[in-house]
Amino acid sequence: MEAIMLNVEKLRNPTNDNAQNVNLMHEAAEEIIRLREGLNRTNQELRAARLIVDKYMRAINILREL
Repeated sequence: MEAIMLNVEKLRNPTNDNAQNVNLMHEAAEEIIRLREGLNRTNQELRAARLIVDKYMRAINILREL
């Protein structure tokens, strides 16, 4: 996230070097993609954890009924 903000700050004061400005945009875009992939992995892990908790809760409820 820091890398994105740093690039955004640099792009707010662009240089006359268009190639450098384009590189900054590409770096920011790549960092956003990495963050999104990490978030997707985290969401998948959370869904898997919820499924496990749901299974344990069902098992506990079944045991309580016995």
